[in-house]
Parts: sequence; C-alpha cells; structure tokens
Amino acid sequence: IITAASGAQPITQADPDLMNELLHCYTESANCSLYREASSPTNFPWTDPKPSDEPLAQYISVQVSGHTMLTKQILQYFTGDTLPQTTLDCPNGNCDASDETTES
Repeated sequence: IITAASGAQPITQADPDLMNELLHCYTESANCSLYREASSPTNFPWTDPKPSDEPLAQYISVQVSGHTMLTKQILQYFTGDTLPQTTLDCPNGNCDASDETTES
C-alpha cells in the first residue's frame, strides 16, 4: 500500500525478538512480559489469584474476552501515546491513584 500510494519502498523491518514475544504471549503463556508492559497491574489478568501460564482462549465471541482486552491493550501500547491523566478522565473523582496515565 505504501509503495502504491507514494512510489517509495517502506523502510520497516520486523523485530524478531518482538515477534517471538508476541507469539509466546498468544500461543504459549498469558503470563508474559509483553502483556505485563501493555497492561496495568491492577487489571485483568493480574487481578486473578494466579495469572495463568496457559495462553488465553482463542475463541471468538460477541462477548468481550480476556484475549480481546489484551489485544486492545497491545495495540494501544504499540500505537498510543502516554498522556497525563486529567479530571476529564475521572468525572466522579474515582481515579485510581496508582494509574497516573492513560493511553490514547
């Protein structure tokens, strides 16, 4: 698409270590470093008594699943900017003091 739109060759290269970690998280263990980096320690799946060493279920459903939630967080982690939390983020003043930033 980049070549068709601009005539230029893209200058991107996949990071093999990152690809291996993504595959590890999605297919081997949900208790992985990338999921930890992309999510808050006070949210799923870290709030379970013991995070699973198994991968999250890959079942597709109309219900929100742990797989869906962590995929969203991974995409935010890679593409979002960390912003300071504002009072607009906490209309009732119920912001968790330990969560000082939000992803956008």
